[in-house]
Amino acid sequence: MNSIDVLQFVRKLKMEIDNGSDCRFVFFLGAGCSVSSGIPDAATLVIYWLKLLKHLQTGNVNDFDSWVKSRFPDFNEEKAASFYGRIIEELYPSSKARQEEVERIVEKSLPSFGYAILAQLITHPIYGKYFNTIITTNFDDLAADAIYLFTNKKPLVIYHESLINFVRISSFQPVIIKLHGDVRFAPKNIESETKSLDKNVEKTLNNLFSERGIIFVGYGGNDKSIGNLLSSLSKNSLPCGIYWVGNRLPKSVIGEWLQSRNATWVKHQDFDELMLITWYYFNLKHPDLNKFSRILEVYIKTFNLIKSQVENNIDHTQKISIKNIWEEALNKFENDWHYEVERRGDKSE
Repeated sequence: MNSIDVLQFVRKLKMEIDNGSDCRFVFFLGAGCSVSSGIPDAATLVIYWLKLLKHLQTGNVNDFDSWVKSRFPDFNEEKAASFYGRIIEELYPSSKARQEEVERIVEKSLPSFGYAILAQLITHPIYGKYFNTIITTNFDDLAADAIYLFTNKKPLVIYHESLINFVRISSFQPVIIKLHGDVRFAPKNIESETKSLDKNVEKTLNNLFSERGIIFVGYGGNDKSIGNLLSSLSKNSLPCGIYWVGNRLPKSVIGEWLQSRNATWVKHQDFDELMLITWYYFNLKHPDLNKFSRILEVYIKTFNLIKSQVENNIDHTQKISIKNIWEEALNKFENDWHYEVERRGDKSE
């Protein structure tokens, strides 16, 4: 199995495209990509849940290690991520409870630097068509949010298997395929839910992989369904290469598949650093601050327009009440916003 450093990897991708290669790539993102956005990785969550479970069952977290050893004899902290489904089911037996826990975990997350740069790459006027597809096991919306926030494109998000037929392999539109579902639509957490993929999803992925390469980033490689799918691919699939970005290879079916396909191991762990290097070599841009200014400008302009319309409408029977409501809304703005609203309001008069 070949291995290269992250700088060489990014330079290689850029060089191939610049030399006229028609190869296209799929980014396969795992939970490790979302850590800097405020979402703990699977191993961290497993330890957290185990401590909650011990407190629930014993009333304290004393002698935690010995309790884990007796309660889960096969538990190994180095492989904690592989216990994700088993532990969350133990702590939250119902699908509703598991969904609420996942919602709690992701609700305050915002896309970090890495996601912002990835969004720039997959929507780029030149390079976007080579990298327009993201496949992920994550429940969060970080990839889609980054595209909405930091670019002028809107992605097709396949957050449920029933939507998979909307994917067009030849399309250059940004596409995000969420293999384990979405936080709002019965996310798949436990082994009985993730042990197999929907047949239509498998068919679409087979077609996708028949003509592209794949780049795994931040992924633990513990999903049996994905391992089975990859193992079933023909030797002619993924003609543009297989790249595993991480500091270790998974000890699973996926790890065996990587070895058998002579994948390239990019020995690097940090998603944000990978995207920084990508930003440099692909000559990408930082987010356009003017976009956020324009959004704010439209919001304030419309807000001030309400006041103007009410004041200029002599026959408006609810004029005083609506004006009072507008002034109450103005007072609720933060200090900086309050200044902007009044400044821009004065300009329009």
